[in-house]
Amino acid sequence: MTELVFKIEEPDQEPREVAIKAGMRLGRDPASDCAFRDQNVSSRHAAIVEEAGVLYIEDLGSSNKTRVKGGPVLSKGDRHPLSPGLELGLGKCRVVVALKEQPKRTIPKTEEVATTGSDMAKTEAQPIHPYGAKAAKPKTSSEEATEAKAEVTDA
Repeated sequence: MTELVFKIEEPDQEPREVAIKAGMRLGRDPASDCAFRDQNVSSRHAAIVEEAGVLYIEDLGSSNKTRVKGGPVLSKGDRHPLSPGLELGLGKCRVVVALKEQPKRTIPKTEEVATTGSDMAKTEAQPIHPYGAKAAKPKTSSEEATEAKAEVTDA
């Protein structure tokens, strides 16, 4: 299952992110899995329930209801499925469902590449044939003359 998080904006608080888990409780009660300070959030406001592999937010009979932007206002027992981008209102708090950001992976270096000085002299660029094979290195005029002399001597 894709990991989801709540991105929470609460008045007079720093924005925060909370992992969403089935069975978690949201509310003003400090014992809640996702606790709010806003007095407009009920102490037992909502819960996350899972049914057939889908996570839902369910209102627990909160005084100010659970609002779904562009959707219904949830009353006690009403559920709404969670999906990335869904915006909820609990009291004066804005709660957005988002995908959990994965840490950026770094690709390990497999070999060092010379970029300066004498190390570059050790590595000679080779022309590549359009079909992937290495092309023959172009010969200098002195190499061609040496080969020509060798052919005459061999004949």
